[in-house]
Amino acid sequence: MSLEEALKNAKGAPYRKPIIAVVCGVSDPITYKKESGEEKQLVTIGLADHSTIVKCLLYDISKLKDMKEGNTVLILNSITKQLHKKL
Repeated sequence: MSLEEALKNAKGAPYRKPIIAVVCGVSDPITYKKESGEEKQLVTIGLADHSTIVKCLLYDISKLKDMKEGNTVLILNSITKQLHKKL
């Protein structure tokens, strides 16, 4: 499944088909507080494949070790939201 196909099928629910992409960039972790007061972290990641490039938010910081620039990753159960129209 391509990134472009995943964006076309964006429903805000976990996407069951696997997506294969290359990591283009990884930000430093950002710490934020939930309404409950619990502190969490997230990382912004750039991913690309033959169809497009996307910006992703990674909330499971334990997966960060696999997100090195240039690595190919297999993404399962992602939640896809298309926030902006394609230019």
